[in-house]
This record gives sequence, C-alpha cells and structure tokens, in this order.
Amino acid sequence: MFNNIAQGRRLKKDDQLPGEIPFVMAGTTNTGVVNYISNPVASFPKNSITIDIFGNTFYRDYAFGAGDDTGVYWSDEENYSKEAMLFFSISMQKSLSGKFSYGNKLRSSQSLDFTMKLPINNGGIDFDFMESFIAELEAERLEELEAYLSVAGLKDTTLTPDEQQALNDFENGKFSWGEFSYQTIFNNIAQGRRLKKDDQLPGEIPFVMAGTTNTGVVNYISNPVASFPNNSITIDIFGNAFYRNYSFGAGDDTGVYWSDQKNYSKEAMLFFTTSMEKSLFGKFSYGKKLRSSQSLAFTMKLPAQNKKPALVSMETFISAIQKMVIKGVVEYADKKMAATKYVVQN
Repeated sequence: MFNNIAQGRRLKKDDQLPGEIPFVMAGTTNTGVVNYISNPVASFPKNSITIDIFGNTFYRDYAFGAGDDTGVYWSDEENYSKEAMLFFSISMQKSLSGKFSYGNKLRSSQSLDFTMKLPINNGGIDFDFMESFIAELEAERLEELEAYLSVAGLKDTTLTPDEQQALNDFENGKFSWGEFSYQTIFNNIAQGRRLKKDDQLPGEIPFVMAGTTNTGVVNYISNPVASFPNNSITIDIFGNAFYRNYSFGAGDDTGVYWSDQKNYSKEAMLFFTTSMEKSLFGKFSYGKKLRSSQSLAFTMKLPAQNKKPALVSMETFISAIQKMVIKGVVEYADKKMAATKYVVQN
C-alpha cells in the first residue's frame, strides 16, 4: 500500500526551536502533535499516516516532522484520497490494537509485512466503497454533532460584553495572578486503589487509570470500589489532568482532587484543571511517577483578587473560550455537512 515507510528522528525537547512545523511524537493527546518547531528536521508529506511505538494511528493532511518513536507511511506512486487514507488508518490501528506497549515497542521497520483488512471488488481494493463509507460516516457524526449542539443549547456563540472583556484583559496581560497550593483549593486529595484488569467486573461505573486515551476511562465496572464524586479532577502518575463531571472509580495510578466545602462551578474546575496540568508539565514520567500525596503543596497560578482566587473572572474567561471553540466547531460542521452531503448524494 505504501512505497514509503520511515521512522522519524530523535529531537529532544530542549533542542526544539519554536516555529511552524508540527512535530509529532508518541501519544494520543492532540493526535501526537507535541510542539511546533523550526528545526531542519526531515519533513514528511501531507496525506500520510503515522503510527507510534504503541500502535496509535493518525492520518495527517499536513506536512510535519516526527520523532524517533513514530513511524510514517505514505505513497508517492498512488494518489490515495483522504477518505481512503482514513480507512487505511482505521484498519491499521485495528490490526495493531493491544499488541504494543512500553515493554514491546513498535518500529516501522517491523511492520513491512503486517497486514490490514480492506474491502475488495473483482479481486481489487474497493476504493469506491471505502470513500463512500467514510463520507457517510462523517455525515452521520456531523448530524449527531448538530443535534447535540442544539439540544445542549450550545449553538449560541455570541460573546457577552463581560466575556469579551475577559478575553481582552487576558490578551493584554491585565489579569492579576496568584499562586495557590492544591490543598488550599481542594480539601479532598486522594489516590485511587489498584484493581487489576482481570478482576474488573462489567458494569456502569467509569473506571479511570493513567493515560490520555478516552480521558483515562479504561472500562465500565460493577466492583465495589470507592466512588469519587462528580465535579472532581483526576491527575495520573504522568501529570495528565482531566475534569470529571460524573462519579467514577480510579486505579492506584490516579489521584483525585475535589472539594466538599466549596461549590466550585464547572468553569472554575476547568480552569483549575488546565492550570494544574501546566504546573506539572514535563516533570513526571515512568521513571518519576506522581502520587497525589506528593502534590499537597504544589501550586497552580490563578487569577487573583484580594489574595483569593478570582472565581468570577475564571468562570467568565472559560465561558468565552468555550463559545469561541464551539463557534469554530459549528462553522466547520456547517461547511463539512454541505460538502459531505454533496459527496454522498453524488
């Protein structure tokens, strides 16, 4: 399928120079794009597929650089459509699922004879089916998105004067900031309990462990585990932070942060989550794992007023950011819906 299969080259974080080239490494957060650089690295072409050492697979419709933990697959002999490449990437991911990990890392040189399943017609690959299938799948997802935005009341993306002012103040450096310890913000900081995969019983309780895939939710269980409350934040051993608006269980590689003394809004909790993750970025790994008990005196930066967190400012700012993001999604969905309907109908 691909006459070009190559591995990226190592480029340490400290050596990465700011620029405009997307740089891809192992992981699923932001589809593996860890930075934008200007280093003279090998540039891989758009219309490529990347597969990292764990088997995480992504289609790239842009030129990019890649680290040595990422393989790149493309063809300069066949002009595959975007839809065909998306189908390939899904099939490749499925063929690799569960086979690779930190103890068994994948390199592109190993994968030359790996196989993927594709639809065929008259003995050849059925590209028409793949392209139609992907287009119809996109149409279904876009319709679901439209319905969700309408039901959730999220299609109103007009900023209020206060929200616009919050954005202006942030961009112009007019926020006053303070540092606050985790234990000052949360009166409950606890570690989850170990529950091996083989001991997990099927159920409806979201069970959270370390990782970013599916925001760390690895299973739905019925075991009598400690139930952590909604409106909590989880931080795993690597410093990955997520807000939880539902009750859940957690493994021993995950810390949970919440308050039953202060009724923080969802927007404030989202601000805390971002600030906490930023304060932890790059500090923890397999060789140096984070435990919640270590973090009590860790600090996060927050907008402050009279030496206290400026909760209203945080809430207004997050509300503005949400509207801006949703506006972009709505505009994209409208354009994509029109284009996809044309493809499906024709």
